[in-house]
Amino acid sequence: GKVFEPFESVGELIITEDNHYLGRSGFYHIKLNNQGNVLWSSTFRSENGSGLYPVAGPLEVNNGYLFQAIHNNTAFFYKIDQNGRLLWKSEAFPANNHPVNMTLLADGNVLATYSEPGMGENFTCQL
Repeated sequence: GKVFEPFESVGELIITEDNHYLGRSGFYHIKLNNQGNVLWSSTFRSENGSGLYPVAGPLEVNNGYLFQAIHNNTAFFYKIDQNGRLLWKSEAFPANNHPVNMTLLADGNVLATYSEPGMGENFTCQL
């Protein structure tokens, strides 16, 4: 086993196609080799005081990894490359403050299922 910090109690870790590990914990992304040694780490940079927070991902996609961040019933996706650098961010969309469920489809598209806030209830949506 390996111990490293900082690390929060929530996050997600996947085994990548190159047989390494990529994880998200709080604002941090970290890639480890199959012996548990750090290959690189990066930080999600939100606008100062914006409250944006990563909650979903990583999902390995073509030449990078997809994540979701949320704030005040809005969400957006962002993609980092295989070295942890930000490639793009999507436009924000209405969503409750919970992670989406992302699935990589056979054609390379991503299906994201989430709940949009409504009048006292949530509505299931998909992108």
